[in-house]
Amino acid sequence: MQSNRLELSDYLPADWQMRPTQQGLKLIAPNHEDAGLFFQGAKQYLADSAKYLKAAIEVVWEGCSEPLRVEGPQQQSQPQIDSYGASIIAPGASYQAVMDFIAGKQQEGLIVTVMAMKSDKFLFVNGAQVSNRGGNAETWIGVDAKQLVWSRSLTGTLPGKDRGINYYARLYELLESDRHIPDWGYFVTRPNGDLYRDVSSYFYLENYLGVAARIAVSRVGDSELVESAER
Repeated sequence: MQSNRLELSDYLPADWQMRPTQQGLKLIAPNHEDAGLFFQGAKQYLADSAKYLKAAIEVVWEGCSEPLRVEGPQQQSQPQIDSYGASIIAPGASYQAVMDFIAGKQQEGLIVTVMAMKSDKFLFVNGAQVSNRGGNAETWIGVDAKQLVWSRSLTGTLPGKDRGINYYARLYELLESDRHIPDWGYFVTRPNGDLYRDVSSYFYLENYLGVAARIAVSRVGDSELVESAER
């Protein structure tokens, strides 16, 4: 039986932004008036989303001092990770457990990104990603990783012995079968067009902000420039 529950993307206005936080999810409105109208009109949808995500949802705007907030269900703190050192997270982990995991990785100084499996859009990037790999949060959030990051794999134009290898397809195969890929080497394109060989550990998530997703955790500097865009 198909669910009648609306995804956030089904009812969130196009000019709003969505940002994950440690406590839940922040929806950023263009202004106070739009925030109030949306919050009143979509309050039941927001409550349903908060219940599904098991996390609080806040509506904020520039200059906001008191966010409009919908609470998620009360839960006991039981992070579904082995430790911040071993870094294993269950595919079915709750939103709070995922954010605990991300916080732990950030405390270790690691690069963390979250991408949707179906749309391939970046849903989360941390400061280490921006400082080490260029751009800013807006450079990455919402960007189609398939078109940017994986373009050389998909077109079969990687250099040397890797020409013709589709690392993007291989990533999906491994995540579907293993759910966790430790220290995996692959080729990616940066926003400025440079081609790099990166090494990351990937984790499959059944539900992150309502969609299946993957977390990539990488060490700062564990990346090699293969081909510069300015040749």
